[in-house]
Amino acid sequence: MSHEQATRVDVSRLRETLDARLLQRQARYKGICPVREDLFQQAFDEIIRQVTLAEPERGLLLLRVRDECRNTI
Repeated sequence: MSHEQATRVDVSRLRETLDARLLQRQARYKGICPVREDLFQQAFDEIIRQVTLAEPERGLLLLRVRDECRNTI
């Protein structure tokens, strides 16, 4: 985990990693899938981390939205 701001390359790498892990773990393309849910949560947490480094207030808002969604679901 780095404390540097994310670059376009970092974002592209995150997308590629997510896609590869979805295939590797054989996540379902449609419907309820715990594997897909887990991987997307991990990706969202990483995006929040990256945003928080660049803009702390925006990152805190994303954390709040994430937590509210998890509690609602």
